[in-house]
Amino acid sequence: GISVGNLIGSNIFNIGSVLGITAIIKDIPIAEEIIQRDILWMMAFTVLIKVLSVLPEKNKISKYKGIVMLVGYFVFIFLAFT
Repeated sequence: GISVGNLIGSNIFNIGSVLGITAIIKDIPIAEEIIQRDILWMMAFTVLIKVLSVLPEKNKISKYKGIVMLVGYFVFIFLAFT
């Protein structure tokens, strides 16, 4: 539980605080492909994690759920670089 909380908290802090402070100092250009492709993948993974969290074995990331997430990541990497 501590590991997951730390991971999520770190991601939220990095996006909100580090990116926010940097943007205050200097504008940050965003590549068009990030807006078109990567944002959709982030939203898809958010939905996937939500769906996996309500399946049987709530509050657990089982071996099978981990495999699903890892396969999703490999699909993203494959599609992003081909």
